[in-house]
Amino acid sequence: MGRMGWTCPKCKTRYKTRNTLRCARCGRKQPKKRVSAHMRALDLPYEEYVRINGGDFCWIGRFLGEKCKGHRATGRFHRDHDHGTGAPRGLLCFNHNKRLLGGRTLEQARALVAYLERSAA
Repeated sequence: MGRMGWTCPKCKTRYKTRNTLRCARCGRKQPKKRVSAHMRALDLPYEEYVRINGGDFCWIGRFLGEKCKGHRATGRFHRDHDHGTGAPRGLLCFNHNKRLLGGRTLEQARALVAYLERSAA
């Protein structure tokens, strides 16, 4: 079924939303929503990301010599993680997190850098 719905595992009745807690046909409970591996990385506490990152700052901003700000309300940075494996990588500001190559692989990022270096020369 789609992202919002669910299908009864017993009788295969389909529901368009997750509002129904039990199947109307057989009475079986709605299965728990599965959490993908990459989203489980966000279960780690923020302090663990600070430890992995080496401090409470935007790693890319520090590398580039920029002064990045955390979230205006909380002062915290985004918890970056690998969407393929779910492994935590560190902390990034909003701008650097959004610009992080759109989820590309390391090989694609290297090809992009090679292309930009070639055109700059």
